Amino acid sequence: MSFNEGKIIRKFSVQGRKVIFRYPKRTDAPGMLGYINSMIDERTFISKQKKATMAEERKWLKEKLENLRKGSEITICVEIDGRYAGSGHLRAKPYEGEKHVVNLGIGLLKDFRDLGIGSMLLETMEKIAKGLMKANIIELDCFSINSRGLHVYRKSGYAEAGRIPGAINHYGKHCDKVIMFKVLK
Repeated sequence: MSFNEGKIIRKFSVQGRKVIFRYPKRTDAPGMLGYINSMIDERTFISKQKKATMAEERKWLKEKLENLRKGSEITICVEIDGRYAGSGHLRAKPYEGEKHVVNLGIGLLKDFRDLGIGSMLLETMEKIAKGLMKANIIELDCFSINSRGLHVYRKSGYAEAGRIPGAINHYGKHCDKVIMFKVLK
């Protein structure tokens, strides 16, 4: 699989806002750092709970670009009105018997939720999983206290496979990890 840094995957407008889904580029580290630290400030439903540094973000971005080149992972950046506002990630399973399964993660800044952008990102990631990664099953983990996320996933056809009680420590409070999946048609 080949990719071009910064290549636009999808462009559209929502309520007058210009939305672009694209591959990452080497210059994205400052925007990515602002995004992840905003998500941490919000105490949103991500596993990372301590703010990142620019050095950590550059290292993370370098790894994502390398994985894109190898085809083991796909990262899509969400840019809204020129601002880095979210991302989607697909990770291939490393073993031959699970090559048809990918793991999904998506996130979007608070200011841009409830506009349908997250649902469009999810739909785009599913198309990429099926097309580029040749997957026919997507799996994901969701915090049991993330009612918005659970709603979006269920509305998009994801089913709950099970829960691991208390598996997630969200800022000192434990909640269940909800394991979900979708068979791609």
